[in-house]
Amino acid sequence: MHRPNGSLWLAMIAVVNLGEPVVTGCMSVRGIQDVMQWIFPPRGVEGLLPSEGLRHHSIGRLTHNAPPLRAGVFRQPIELTFPPAKARYIQLIAKGMKTCPPGHDGAGRPAWLFVDEIVVE
Repeated sequence: MHRPNGSLWLAMIAVVNLGEPVVTGCMSVRGIQDVMQWIFPPRGVEGLLPSEGLRHHSIGRLTHNAPPLRAGVFRQPIELTFPPAKARYIQLIAKGMKTCPPGHDGAGRPAWLFVDEIVVE
């Protein structure tokens, strides 16, 4: 997953507290890419809702195929839609690239995963 000292950021697990149970059917996460800084958006996102006790069930998975070596700094939105469900908590798992891709100056070395926004609608 990640190490708090910043040496690796391979995945992100977030729990969104909506304050009270609400019906939702869409969740999005926005990742940041800056190849010069070895920062890449999530390669895949999974949403989970609580079921029984501490267990969660998947409401969907999504990957994106943005060019990994695209120059510049940009934000990559990833939107996950699912059948409407009522929940107070939604868990989000975003998985990073783990290593810089072939053709990158840091190919094979650890890559950063940056996420700047999570939206639940």
